[in-house]
Amino acid sequence: MDTIIISPELPPNDVLLLRNLAEDIKQYQENRSGPSNKDAVTAPGKEPVNGDHVEGNGPDDLSSTVRYQRDNIWHFLHYVGRFYFLVWLDLPLYFFRKDRLTFALKTAFWELSSYSMLLILFRLNSRPAFFVFLLPFMLLRLGLMVGNWGQHALVDADEPDSDYRSSITLIDVPSNRYCFNDGYHTSHHLNPLRHWREHPVHFLANKQTYSAEHALVFHNIDYLEITVRLLLHHYEHLARCMVPIGEKQIAMTIEQRAALLKRCTRRFTEEEIKEKFGAPVKLASKTKPYPEFSRLSASRSSGLASRIMASADERNSRTIHTAACLIIGDEVLGGKTTDTNSAYMAKWCFSLGMNLKRVEVIEDDEDEIVEAVRRMSDRYDFVVTSGGIGPTHDDITYQSIAKAFDLKLILHEEAYERMKKLTKPSKSHPNFSWDVESPAKTARLRMVYLPIDESRDLAKQALFPRDDLWVPISVVNGNIHILPGVPRLFESLLQGLKPFIVDRLVDPEGKGIFRAIISTPMGESAIAGYLTDLADRVAHKGVKVGSYPRWGKKNNTVTLVGRDKEYIESLVPEVVQKVQGKRVQNEGEDDEPEVVASTAT
Repeated sequence: MDTIIISPELPPNDVLLLRNLAEDIKQYQENRSGPSNKDAVTAPGKEPVNGDHVEGNGPDDLSSTVRYQRDNIWHFLHYVGRFYFLVWLDLPLYFFRKDRLTFALKTAFWELSSYSMLLILFRLNSRPAFFVFLLPFMLLRLGLMVGNWGQHALVDADEPDSDYRSSITLIDVPSNRYCFNDGYHTSHHLNPLRHWREHPVHFLANKQTYSAEHALVFHNIDYLEITVRLLLHHYEHLARCMVPIGEKQIAMTIEQRAALLKRCTRRFTEEEIKEKFGAPVKLASKTKPYPEFSRLSASRSSGLASRIMASADERNSRTIHTAACLIIGDEVLGGKTTDTNSAYMAKWCFSLGMNLKRVEVIEDDEDEIVEAVRRMSDRYDFVVTSGGIGPTHDDITYQSIAKAFDLKLILHEEAYERMKKLTKPSKSHPNFSWDVESPAKTARLRMVYLPIDESRDLAKQALFPRDDLWVPISVVNGNIHILPGVPRLFESLLQGLKPFIVDRLVDPEGKGIFRAIISTPMGESAIAGYLTDLADRVAHKGVKVGSYPRWGKKNNTVTLVGRDKEYIESLVPEVVQKVQGKRVQNEGEDDEPEVVASTAT
């Protein structure tokens, strides 16, 4: 096998990760030429497709854990019991709700046929029927549900729809060697087409991403034991098995890690599910786009794109709970340009009551754009892109997004006419004419060739929020809104977009989210225990508690953020008392004025 070198200069945590991964990668290398998982064999040249749920532990998933308190024995028994005794009914009804009648009939037929066969065998000879057929059948199903509970017992309260935060990764555990690397469940969620031997390699190559996403990684413990430990409330043992990745997790004490894990077991209310996961979608449109599209075959990519496009009208009309912003531009990543558009969008979303869940900055690279817009369109209700729609060769946003959803770039006649009417003469092109073909005209036309789905209403695919601007907002797949990167244009068009979406907001009056700000002279460590307890108490009301140090200032900031203004106001007096602070309207308004020393001359 290839040698794995562990540098002594690496941080201790990285050394632990590499050492724990060594055995998993060794197994991968030794089996590289061996036979595949017999349950994952497909046609030659194809990656195996895992039969795991396509809903990603979301509320539509029959095996979802989000509605359960995941360290409660009674909730666990309810979860397992429902699967045991009602799967014959729940599964066919699930497919029926998703308009998959053939699957509904097949599952009902085969499930009931299995029961009938067991009954016949029992009548013929009960003892061998029990030990040979029924007992293994029951143990298998129990093991599957106990394992699935462990895989999805720790779910982040803020981003439960994130693949990194709704599942966990196990490294250096014997079950990985005997269960086809099942411990790399996050990797499997990210790409169910990934072969089981590739999971540890993918994890090691993307460790920084796992760290940035605050993923949970454990070693020397399997999913069955995780379930048992949670039900016994052995959080400190789980915390010791946790492999902290990223500065935030590494800085935690064992007690803080245990508190983090405990918070991740809290059940979600129906109101929270509606807010964080949004409206349910058809099964055909919920199939996940995978992060490595550039490695998939054209037929797979095209087929998946068509399934995503099937829901474009639904995405264009659903209630907006979540939002995301994608900044596209080499100049931002290179430090030449400072991004202000994402900050402006954050304030805009807050004012309208939308939860901005994600901001990403990526380079002007077609594969990067394709992957990002597919993933964001699938995960969030409202997505805005910024940048890359100018007239030059490196402005590739339109063409990349068109490719992502298998669309053509088509000249938008209204946008073209508005461009001709509203574009002012330029001193740099004194002889320019719209009636004469020229390189300058070709370059300008690039900005009005938009990704268009010819099967849908054109009016829903290009919006003109400002009468004095010819620049359209191209709307792709129902929820991807393509805006320019120039801050003045971005801000103007985004503000003009409000009338087009206000009736889809959680609060159609657009009152937004409420924030209470408390200024405190106490340090974060002194109030951390109280704020942790407060966050647990108010989470069911959708209230988030924030703590923000202000370096170089005498006071720090505590915030209460949520939609229920009356409830938040009722909490303010308690918080003010506990943190020995006072209520302010704006952060820093109670700062002492800086004294500027002067020198007499």
